[in-house]
Amino acid sequence: MAPTLRTRKPIDELTALDIETFPIWEFATHEEGAEGQDETWVRPLKAKRVPRHGYSFQVAADFTTPSGLELVGIANVTTAGRVQIDTAVILTGGRYIFVPDPTQSRPWRSLSEAFGLSAAKSAPLSYTLRVPIEGRKGMRSGVIK
Repeated sequence: MAPTLRTRKPIDELTALDIETFPIWEFATHEEGAEGQDETWVRPLKAKRVPRHGYSFQVAADFTTPSGLELVGIANVTTAGRVQIDTAVILTGGRYIFVPDPTQSRPWRSLSEAFGLSAAKSAPLSYTLRVPIEGRKGMRSGVIK
């Protein structure tokens, strides 16, 4: 079922259809008291640009591994102060594959195991956000090392 602005779900249940329909999601922190919801639940934003001065937006992105494998997922984007993009999630075949901050131990294990790639062929992961950041020109691209 296609998501609407009323959709609320745990972050690890986001799908490719969710981020295609709404490319920006935020944690529904003010709704934690709703029955069944906790701090892991997200909601879509109607915005066409990533808002400034915010924390932990989940933004649709296209990813490419060093081996050329193209993937779809979300990047964790913070715009309070300088823009930070520090973790990624790959959404493929109904799976939610978390790619943690590179400062964490064995950050590429989940990605390399999921696709049968060596660590050298799965990292670093290049990304391009699917929507611009408010106040910036073009789509943000970079590398999650």
